[in-house]
Amino acid sequence: MGGHGHGHGVHIHYNHNAFKESDEDLQGKIQRIDLIKFNPMHFHLGFFEANNWFTILGGAPSLAIGAFGSMFSYSYYASQSRLHNEYAHYLRSIGRVFFGFSLGLAVGAWRFGDR
Repeated sequence: MGGHGHGHGVHIHYNHNAFKESDEDLQGKIQRIDLIKFNPMHFHLGFFEANNWFTILGGAPSLAIGAFGSMFSYSYYASQSRLHNEYAHYLRSIGRVFFGFSLGLAVGAWRFGDR
Protein backbone atom coordinates (compact mmCIF):
# COMPACT_ATOMS: atom_id res chain seq x y z
CA MET A 1 0.00 0.00 0.00
CA GLY A 2 1.79 3.16 -1.03
CA GLY A 3 4.75 4.59 0.79
CA HIS A 4 8.12 5.58 -0.46
CA GLY A 5 10.24 2.95 1.24
CA HIS A 6 12.81 0.97 -0.67
CA GLY A 7 12.19 -2.68 -1.34
CA HIS A 8 8.42 -2.39 -1.48
CA GLY A 9 8.16 -2.40 -5.21
CA VAL A 10 8.04 1.41 -5.42
CA HIS A 11 10.34 3.00 -7.94
CA ILE A 12 11.29 6.64 -7.55
CA HIS A 13 11.54 8.49 -10.83
CA TYR A 14 13.71 11.60 -10.73
CA ASN A 15 13.18 14.58 -13.00
CA HIS A 16 16.37 14.70 -15.06
CA ASN A 17 15.18 17.87 -16.78
CA ALA A 18 15.11 19.89 -13.52
CA PHE A 19 17.52 22.76 -13.07
CA LYS A 20 20.65 21.81 -11.20
CA GLU A 21 21.29 25.07 -9.36
CA SER A 22 22.70 25.73 -5.95
CA ASP A 23 21.09 28.04 -3.41
CA GLU A 24 23.64 30.76 -4.21
CA ASP A 25 22.74 30.63 -7.90
CA LEU A 26 19.04 31.05 -7.12
CA GLN A 27 19.55 34.22 -5.07
CA GLY A 28 20.70 36.24 -8.08
CA LYS A 29 17.70 35.39 -10.27
CA ILE A 30 14.16 36.70 -10.36
CA GLN A 31 11.96 34.26 -8.45
CA ARG A 32 8.26 33.66 -8.17
CA ILE A 33 6.66 35.37 -5.19
CA ASP A 34 5.59 32.02 -3.72
CA LEU A 35 9.19 30.89 -3.41
CA ILE A 36 10.09 34.09 -1.56
CA LYS A 37 6.92 34.06 0.54
CA PHE A 38 7.36 30.51 1.82
CA ASN A 39 11.18 30.62 2.13
CA PRO A 40 12.01 34.10 3.47
CA MET A 41 15.24 33.08 5.20
CA HIS A 42 16.69 32.04 1.85
CA PHE A 43 16.57 35.66 0.68
CA HIS A 44 17.39 37.35 3.99
CA LEU A 45 20.72 38.86 5.00
CA GLY A 46 21.17 39.34 8.74
CA PHE A 47 22.14 42.92 9.53
CA PHE A 48 24.04 42.02 12.69
CA GLU A 49 26.46 39.75 10.84
CA ALA A 50 29.55 41.72 9.85
CA ASN A 51 30.07 39.61 6.70
CA ASN A 52 26.79 40.88 5.25
CA TRP A 53 27.32 44.61 5.85
CA PHE A 54 29.22 45.11 2.60
CA THR A 55 26.39 43.51 0.62
CA ILE A 56 23.62 45.30 2.52
CA LEU A 57 25.25 48.71 2.01
CA GLY A 58 25.50 48.19 -1.74
CA GLY A 59 28.91 46.62 -2.32
CA ALA A 60 31.58 48.13 -4.53
CA PRO A 61 29.45 50.93 -6.07
CA SER A 62 28.58 52.30 -2.62
CA LEU A 63 32.22 52.05 -1.55
CA ALA A 64 33.29 53.95 -4.68
CA ILE A 65 30.76 56.73 -4.05
CA GLY A 66 31.99 56.91 -0.45
CA ALA A 67 35.60 57.26 -1.64
CA PHE A 68 34.57 59.96 -4.09
CA GLY A 69 32.72 61.80 -1.32
CA SER A 70 35.76 61.70 0.96
CA MET A 71 38.06 62.98 -1.81
CA PHE A 72 35.62 65.76 -2.70
CA SER A 73 35.19 66.82 0.91
CA TYR A 74 38.93 66.83 1.59
CA SER A 75 39.72 68.70 -1.63
CA TYR A 76 37.20 71.38 -0.66
CA TYR A 77 38.90 71.74 2.74
CA ALA A 78 42.41 71.73 1.25
CA SER A 79 41.57 74.41 -1.33
CA GLN A 80 41.05 77.01 1.37
CA SER A 81 44.07 78.60 3.04
CA ARG A 82 43.87 78.62 6.82
CA LEU A 83 46.37 79.27 9.53
CA HIS A 84 46.14 76.37 11.97
CA ASN A 85 48.70 74.48 13.92
CA GLU A 86 49.63 70.99 12.78
CA TYR A 87 47.36 69.16 15.22
CA ALA A 88 44.27 71.16 14.23
CA HIS A 89 45.06 70.73 10.55
CA TYR A 90 45.37 66.91 10.80
CA LEU A 91 42.30 66.61 12.97
CA ARG A 92 40.18 68.68 10.59
CA SER A 93 41.56 66.84 7.56
CA ILE A 94 40.67 63.45 9.01
CA GLY A 95 37.28 64.79 10.05
CA ARG A 96 36.63 65.98 6.49
CA VAL A 97 37.60 62.58 5.07
CA PHE A 98 35.26 60.73 7.45
CA PHE A 99 32.46 63.25 6.88
CA GLY A 100 32.70 62.95 3.09
CA PHE A 101 32.96 59.17 3.24
CA SER A 102 29.89 58.86 5.47
CA LEU A 103 27.82 61.11 3.19
CA GLY A 104 29.02 59.27 0.09
CA LEU A 105 28.33 55.90 1.68
CA ALA A 106 24.83 57.05 2.66
CA VAL A 107 24.12 58.10 -0.92
CA GLY A 108 25.56 54.81 -2.23
CA ALA A 109 23.52 52.73 0.23
CA TRP A 110 20.39 54.68 -0.73
CA ARG A 111 21.08 54.10 -4.42
CA PHE A 112 22.58 50.58 -4.50
CA GLY A 113 21.86 49.08 -1.08
CA ASP A 114 19.53 46.32 -0.03
CA ARG A 115 16.01 47.74 0.18
